[in-house]
Amino acid sequence: MVQAVAFGDEPASPTNSLVKVIREAQAMNGVSMEIHRVEIAGLVVNDQGAPVADATVMAVGTPDQYGFGYERSPVEATTNASGEFAMVLEVLVLRDSSQQVGKQAVGEFCVFAIADGYGFTWAEECTFRPEPMPASLREAATKSLTGFYQDFSPAVKLTLEPPAVFEGVISDDQGNPLPNARIQAGVVNGPPEGQGREIRGCRLENESGTTSTFVAIDVLPANLRDTRTDELGHFSLPQLRTDTTYMALIDPGPEYDAKQLTLLTGDPPANADIRRTISTSDGIYSGQFACPRDVRIHLVTAEGEPIAGGCVLAHAKRQARYAGTNSRTNERGIAELRILPGEYTLLLDPPLDAPLLPRKAMLTVGDEASRELQYCLPAAATLRIHAVHEDDDSAIADIRFRYQTDSMDEPQLLSTQQVASDYRGTDSEGVLEVQLPPGEVTLLTETNPRGLTPVQSKSDPIVLVAGEAHDYEFRFDRSRRNPAATNQVLVADSTSPAEMAAEISRQRILLASSKGTFTANLFRGTCEASLEEVKTTLDAVPAAAVPDIRELYKQWTGQPLRMATQRTTFDGLRCKNETVTTSPESTPPLAADYVLFNGSEGVNYDDTNQQVDLFPQRSFHFAMNRLSNLTELMPPLLKDGEVIGDQYVFLLKEETETFELVANAKTGHLHRKSTVFSTGYGKFIWQFGSQEYDNGLRLPKLLVEIQSREGKIGILRIVEPTSVELVDELPADAFASPVPADTTVVDYHKMLTDDPNRPNVYRLNGPVTDLSRYALQERPVVEPTTPKQSQHQAAPFTVAGWVDQQGAIDAVDTSGKLVLVQFWANWCPQCEKQIADMNKAVATFADQPVVVLAIHASEMPEDNLVAYAKKYRITYPLAIDDHQAGNGFGDTAAAYGVRGVPTTAVIDRKGNLVYLGELKEAVAKVRELVKEPVDESK
Repeated sequence: MVQAVAFGDEPASPTNSLVKVIREAQAMNGVSMEIHRVEIAGLVVNDQGAPVADATVMAVGTPDQYGFGYERSPVEATTNASGEFAMVLEVLVLRDSSQQVGKQAVGEFCVFAIADGYGFTWAEECTFRPEPMPASLREAATKSLTGFYQDFSPAVKLTLEPPAVFEGVISDDQGNPLPNARIQAGVVNGPPEGQGREIRGCRLENESGTTSTFVAIDVLPANLRDTRTDELGHFSLPQLRTDTTYMALIDPGPEYDAKQLTLLTGDPPANADIRRTISTSDGIYSGQFACPRDVRIHLVTAEGEPIAGGCVLAHAKRQARYAGTNSRTNERGIAELRILPGEYTLLLDPPLDAPLLPRKAMLTVGDEASRELQYCLPAAATLRIHAVHEDDDSAIADIRFRYQTDSMDEPQLLSTQQVASDYRGTDSEGVLEVQLPPGEVTLLTETNPRGLTPVQSKSDPIVLVAGEAHDYEFRFDRSRRNPAATNQVLVADSTSPAEMAAEISRQRILLASSKGTFTANLFRGTCEASLEEVKTTLDAVPAAAVPDIRELYKQWTGQPLRMATQRTTFDGLRCKNETVTTSPESTPPLAADYVLFNGSEGVNYDDTNQQVDLFPQRSFHFAMNRLSNLTELMPPLLKDGEVIGDQYVFLLKEETETFELVANAKTGHLHRKSTVFSTGYGKFIWQFGSQEYDNGLRLPKLLVEIQSREGKIGILRIVEPTSVELVDELPADAFASPVPADTTVVDYHKMLTDDPNRPNVYRLNGPVTDLSRYALQERPVVEPTTPKQSQHQAAPFTVAGWVDQQGAIDAVDTSGKLVLVQFWANWCPQCEKQIADMNKAVATFADQPVVVLAIHASEMPEDNLVAYAKKYRITYPLAIDDHQAGNGFGDTAAAYGVRGVPTTAVIDRKGNLVYLGELKEAVAKVRELVKEPVDESK
């Protein structure tokens, strides 16, 4: 906003006033936000004291935080013949009642000036307080030139001086000029191509020894601080302020190493670092940059055959490189790189699904103009794992496996190839084909969604030979399967059509097994709308109609609805959420934020901070937007419902809860569901429209969810799918985690030995096609141990409930005690045989600080487990594992690495998992720990 104000002799009686309150205090932890109208007037003179006419004066707010309707937009005015100016600025005031009197409300802004023939200048950062000026200050002989009040605005004086000129020539080390190189001063946008982190630095050392920082340097017109070289490599920034220190950057382009420097527009101090400091007093700057060299990499097999489609990545040893460092081989097996002189680590990857292994190589690039090198990728061993039923040899799909070698400290999930972590399960024919390095390997069964019991959970050692195919078969017994994992259909009572219940069960299976991608517009946040108004509006919309949610939101709140767009790749277990930008041309995988769970670990890539975090499954805490988040299914079993026309209606009113549901009577497709508790909490869901896909999956075209408290909207969630594509099989790299050069990696898988609470942190100097695979080689090396003797902090028990022979009980307190915990299931014969031994352990350690307990596989009704405990006279507490993440036997079992039942774990007094395996050995371990003296000082 620009507003002309007549300049007067006395700007001491302004009409500085409140415009509006844009954020109430209670919404921001006691800090409110207000916009105030502040009049600014003053004088611009040159270094001789003469007024400067036609100078441009600008003012802009500089608050510590802003938003909520406040835009940081500069205002400007032009000086008259007397050098005078006047303007009005809307200043954001932060009011914090926790501060001392006199500092509770303050707004900050900056005033600066530009004029032809002068360097730019600025005044000290100004403050505005929305209160009368204190009498003590009004009566003072010398008033602050930067302190504004409700009834007082000082005249701002700005002095322009002759400019400092920063000019020079940029060339390569062959003497060739570098056109279009970017030169920045004051505001630096790092590589690549100015898209990196922004750094600001512009300060003036006053004669008094104090420092004046230009906090609004980013608002200064870009042509005064940012330029590019011409065809001859020449550049000039002709209007800088003298005797000022700037952060500067010279960036010839992504193929070169940019130089970040300190620029002085005056004489450099005696202690200046001459390697990183340049001064305009030295005359014309001459910058020389090493030019990239051409490197041709040939990838071949052991037989000398060229490898097409291979990936070559070059990581510099000391500095990130952004261009010319990655390439794919052509049909002749040649990849062309264009990289600067220096030392590199080459990552050489075969094409996906090729029976070859990746390798690393060291490369030194010297002053020669070009180099040509050949590398051989070793042959992999092919291993085909078959999963079949024990009773009829029929194939089993979606079974995953882990493998372990002597060089690995813990088993890893199997991937179909070695260059991307796809962690697939067996296909429809019960086969998983993988490529592994030659040598001895042991296979282990992974928890599986079908609840099958492996006849043998661990293979004998298998010797793999390069270039040869090997087969191994695992058999599974379904006669002992967990009844909860059979996807059995729960038919509602006679008032609800049986086909509806069957369709609900089918939809549930499709949600869990479908593969593909979808894109959706999403909103999740607070909402100031009236709950009753929203309910009334949405209840009136028919199920088949799709309301204009943007128009409704504007009607409810008076504000436009701003939704984020997200693309999701899914297959039931794995999921990848990618941020979608507004421009279709700017959505390459390496330039978007994403959150990924690949079946074994979680990855969170933040492009803004250029950081990626890797988490093991047990500590991955990010919420994923899965296929199941697009819809809400009707519960599979409801009693006393009523069919009215084509709708199934269910209503339950109890003292503590009111539940209402409306769905399609034939398909069970939910239209409306609400739950209101006597505690004041409520949850409401509406689904509009219905789209059926080729495999029979049915999804709404719009989902609206509200979580309320005391009759007010707390959280509003809106999901609007825009495209859904279902496929039979996803590419092997669909769940790869690519990251660009200059990314900081924070890996929480293994902690450094000198500090067990600190993750492994390192920086990538080159791009990576799949960080999950790359990180396996970068984690700290530890002494190999067998899984049974591993020691690390035990995961907490994430359980659905606790029982004993008498019924439900409180959670068991294990703090400071030894814990013997068995993972089991009542459908497992071997588990049943060990009940007597578990009871015996209870008696053995009755007088010791030992807790004996068992965690049953998930989805077991409490009443059934209580009855079972009575029948078999179980004397130890029982827990039922939770199943929120959909992990085989349960979430706790998955966190402990349980692959079959029964499995027994031992946890020491400090909470470390010290044993995992057979019950007999676990009891022996507890006997050993009981004898250890207790450190009473801890």
